[in-house]
Amino acid sequence: MSIMPDEHSEKLVLPDKNTVRLHGIVARGVIRGHDLIERFADRLEGLLGFRPYPGTLNVKIEKPINIEDFETKRVEHILLDGTLWIDARLAPVKFIFKDRSIDAWAIEDERGLHEADVLEIIYKERLMDMLGIKMGDEVMIELTKRPRTLKSRLKGAFRPLWPKATRVVR
Repeated sequence: MSIMPDEHSEKLVLPDKNTVRLHGIVARGVIRGHDLIERFADRLEGLLGFRPYPGTLNVKIEKPINIEDFETKRVEHILLDGTLWIDARLAPVKFIFKDRSIDAWAIEDERGLHEADVLEIIYKERLMDMLGIKMGDEVMIELTKRPRTLKSRLKGAFRPLWPKATRVVR
């Protein structure tokens, strides 16, 4: 069996086994995306190379995901006692609406104000205006799993033993 296309067939595109394609619906959020982006705006600009629009687009996806599997950047700092404090996790996404595809970012605040089946998408412009999106519109999101290191594999193995601690924000 050959997977090479011939002159009569369309170009064959094999999906990457580490890429996840999720269907979702644009949903109303908890009206705090503006504050989230404004709080980290300077740091996000340094990490992403652009200043995100002050707000997020919430997408309720078909199944919950763990953004840690896809993150490539973090808003983090080291506390005085030397421990690492993660404020937010960022994962690159391909945001697809109708025939348009945009390279954007998913952001997850570590305070966990959303369920695991809601992604907050950030971009340099307001996606709803740019693409003509309305609440309830169907979209598609592609995420690519980051390469796993031995440390991340071991952490994942112990995840069921020690659940994620909740943070008290004052």
